[in-house]
Amino acid sequence: MYTVRDFGDMIADRVRTESYEAALRRTVKPGSVVVDVGAGTGIFSLLACRFGARKVYAIEPNPALDVARALVRDNGFQDRVEFIPKLSTEVALPEQADVIVADLRGVMPTFSGSLAALIDARSRWLRPGGALIPKRDVFRVSVAEAPSLYDSIVAPWERSHFGFDASAARTEATSDWSSDRRYPIEPEHLLAPARTWATLDYENDTRTDVDGTVSLPIERSGVGHGLVVWFDAILTDEDRFSSQPGTKCIYSRVLFPWPSPVALEAGMTVEARLQAIPAADDYVHSWTTRFTSRTEFRQTNFFSRSKGSELLAGEEHRPTKLGPRGLAAQRTLELLGSGASIGEIATILIAAFPNFYGSRDAALVEVRALAGKYA
Repeated sequence: MYTVRDFGDMIADRVRTESYEAALRRTVKPGSVVVDVGAGTGIFSLLACRFGARKVYAIEPNPALDVARALVRDNGFQDRVEFIPKLSTEVALPEQADVIVADLRGVMPTFSGSLAALIDARSRWLRPGGALIPKRDVFRVSVAEAPSLYDSIVAPWERSHFGFDASAARTEATSDWSSDRRYPIEPEHLLAPARTWATLDYENDTRTDVDGTVSLPIERSGVGHGLVVWFDAILTDEDRFSSQPGTKCIYSRVLFPWPSPVALEAGMTVEARLQAIPAADDYVHSWTTRFTSRTEFRQTNFFSRSKGSELLAGEEHRPTKLGPRGLAAQRTLELLGSGASIGEIATILIAAFPNFYGSRDAALVEVRALAGKYA
């Protein structure tokens, strides 16, 4: 759980915060209704009030919301901000929003239930023609020569250990991604031009899984240590920022390490497929890399003992009840096999869950998404 110090680091990141400020200045108009999803200590809520918002719903389950309350009070906006200490998917609002703003990313946008939360917020609360901030996140990927970062991952399992065989731990260590926060990946560490792996279109997406394949032509000979991933954030058509190598911001780059370094020559091509599949409250990441030499690495953190235990509930776990979204999805799946039309199912759901769906369009989005996946 983020601390107030963590939220302070986010606010101090001028690349991020000033981009969001510009986006809110551009989209919030006098009288706007704004929903701040993952409000933290309330900086976006305060900015929305400054730019004329009539009402701001600040949604945040973290106790840091108490700090947001104090900041809003101290700045004289307490009559315009309503604080909701819950997960956004558990919240029903009395009105739709002109602007929804959120920054739910961790190191990567595929963080916990962030994408699902944004899709849910958009489908239930955003007024037709309203603004969603961000609009998109674009994943970028290249091949990295990053010996210091790679050494920090594998070296503890290759040296000393009192003469014990630690190869199992080394395999485990290279079966998950690593942040480059301690050993930043710079532009000169890239062996190939960046390519787009996938785009998260928050305005239109209904799926929460991410899958993409890229072809990476090696431009400079060197030793590759893995795939490096970052993202370009498009907040509005005019306002954006990037966590690309060389950028100093709160978001680091991510290295998907290979099991062993690979000598690469200019003119070679590296083919990579990356996947992010939602599981429980997080994502399972998989990456397959093929080289001109026909060598292939297939890796995933699904089988990682340190990761998998968090993602998969144990056999002894006994879930006792579904939340509002689970109950709505359960009813939808029951109706999909009944012969009812998409529109008829949406009508039934609105009647059954009047406090969950903010509009008929929100219900239709939910039904179409589940029908496309399961029917």
